[in-house]
This record gives sequence, C-alpha cells and structure tokens, in this order.
Amino acid sequence: MIERYDRHIKLPFWGQKAQDNLQRSSVLVIGAGGLGSVVLPYLVSAGVGRVGILDYDSVSLSNLQRQVLYNEQDCGQSKAMVALKKMQALNSAVTIEAFNQAFDSSNAEALVSVFDLIIDCSDNFRTRYLINDACIRMGKPWVYGALFKYEGQLAVFNYQGGASYRCLFNDPPKTENLPNCSEVGVFSALVALIGSMQVAEALKILNQELNVLSSTLLSYNINTHRRTLTQILKNSESIAFVKAQPALVPISLNDCEFIARQLRLDDLNSTVKYLFVDIRAEEEVPKVEHPLVKQMSGAELASFVNSGFSSFDQQLVVFCATGKRARQWVQEHSNSPAFYLKEDLGDFINWLSNLTYE
Repeated sequence: MIERYDRHIKLPFWGQKAQDNLQRSSVLVIGAGGLGSVVLPYLVSAGVGRVGILDYDSVSLSNLQRQVLYNEQDCGQSKAMVALKKMQALNSAVTIEAFNQAFDSSNAEALVSVFDLIIDCSDNFRTRYLINDACIRMGKPWVYGALFKYEGQLAVFNYQGGASYRCLFNDPPKTENLPNCSEVGVFSALVALIGSMQVAEALKILNQELNVLSSTLLSYNINTHRRTLTQILKNSESIAFVKAQPALVPISLNDCEFIARQLRLDDLNSTVKYLFVDIRAEEEVPKVEHPLVKQMSGAELASFVNSGFSSFDQQLVVFCATGKRARQWVQEHSNSPAFYLKEDLGDFINWLSNLTYE
C-alpha cells in the first residue's frame, strides 16, 4: 500500500501521517458529470478512505465532450452506478458508495452528516444552496466549483468558521437570468482544470492545512489565463439565519430538474433500451407507430410510473409535438425517472424511421 502512495508520501510536509489522514477521511461528491469525472478519480487514487457518489442522471452522448469518466457504451446508464464500478476498479482499498438519487431537502442533511467533506460538482443553483445550507447546519466544509463558457470559479465554504456561499451570493438569480451549459456551452479543458483544483483543496482540508482557499473566490479565464482572487466577507447574520430554521428550506428557484433531464436527438443512442411515451391527445396527428412508442395521457403515464416502472430496465422518454408538454409533465412529476425530449416531432419521427429495432 505504501508503494501506491509513494509519490505523495515523499512530498515535503506530506509524508505517511498525511496519507493516513486521507485513509481515515470521507468525502461526498455531489454530481458525477464534468467536474465529478475529474474529482472522483483523483480522490480515489489519492487514497481517501471513503468516497460517496451522488447523481440521478444518466449518461448521454453530449456528456462525453467533457465527462471523461464515461464512454459511448455507458450512454443510457446511471452515472452514479457506472462511476461506482470504475472507481472500485481504480482503487480496491477505498470504500465507494453510490447514491442514484437527487440531492434535495428530504435527504441533504442526512447525507452531509455522515461525510467529513462535501465537494460540489453540480451544475445548478438550487443544489448549491442546499449543499451550503446543509453544510452550515451539519457543521461541514465544502468545496465549490462552477463553470461558464471559458470561465471557472473555485472556493471553499464553511471551513473553520469561514464564509458561506450565502456570504457571496445571498440571493439566488432570477429565473430569466439563468445560464446553463446545455445552451451556452462549456470548454472541456476548463472542466479538467477546475475539477483538479477542487481535489487539491479537498486534500488540503482533509489534512487540516492552513493554506486553504477559504473565504476567497478564485476566478479563472482559460482563454486569457487571467486569474483573480476576491475576498469574501463573512455574513454572520445569514449563517445564523440558516442555522435557526426548524428545517432545511430549499430556494424557490428550480433550475436543475429539467436541464439535467432533457434529451436531444444527438443524446439518443441506438444501443440503449428506450420506452418513448407520446403524451399528446389521441386525436393529434401525425400518429407515431413504432414498437418502442406507447401513447398515454399524462394521468395514465403517472399511474404507469407509480406502478413500478424501473429506469434501470429502460430509459423512459416523454415526447409531444414540440417538447413543451413533455417538459411540463416531467416538471410536475419530478420524482419520476422520466426524461423529456426537446425536439420537434417531425425530426423525432425521422430518427425513429432510421432506428434498427430487434
């Protein structure tokens, strides 16, 4: 085992003691997408004793540009479960746990409470505020990372009495101002850079080093290589307010459920087992007749899902004429495993006609 970690142990100010600290530590990684694809292998290979992986999304083709943990054969499968198997193969000495579920107000505090450190690899504000508030209430530090086009951000919150995320962003953005990588894009190499810096901060925190990016926001532009550091003033009142609440209260903004559960035609893979559900009214034309397609009303689909449909057997995809009604159904049934297809019906019919079905 010493041989595995030899290059770390030889480092000045690291040694066997620091390596032993990692082995006794636990980290929960929330999000197994772009940042998670970088964070997870480096945490596990470094010898962190217990690593949790939380993600409820499935691998899609458009992920592969930056989510280097996955390959084409993984499309349609649960990210958490695929990541679990790959991390177990990487280091058998590390205990790996997978949580194929959303991070929400019903489970956030319970999950955060059993790990020493949380790393945010999510892509939405709702999850970040939940992470922040759960960590405040449970007394846990967390490492923040965010991406937008060619710019990335990094910070450590709630570390040894330092500032929280709400000290930097007390109020969430308005819905109309929300960016997301599916619409504006993100540069793949930037993902690797910010993810590796998140791991660096995590390893320092687990060894209680002083030189941690606490109460400081690092911003980096990979186009210009401009790097700025901004001090974050601690707002004790906002932290006290979160602690004083009788329960964890999520922000009203919900920017995560439907970006992650949206599919485009380019995301569909002919090797994945799909069940497509047409939620248009029966009289609407054109009819879509295919062995993989069922026609159901919204109420019938809800009953079908509640009767025990498993997303591990097939990927459930809801569609309509333009994607708007399908999106609304998924929004109203956020506990279902369904994705919605954001495509015009004609394009989807053409895709189906070229699909070989056995």
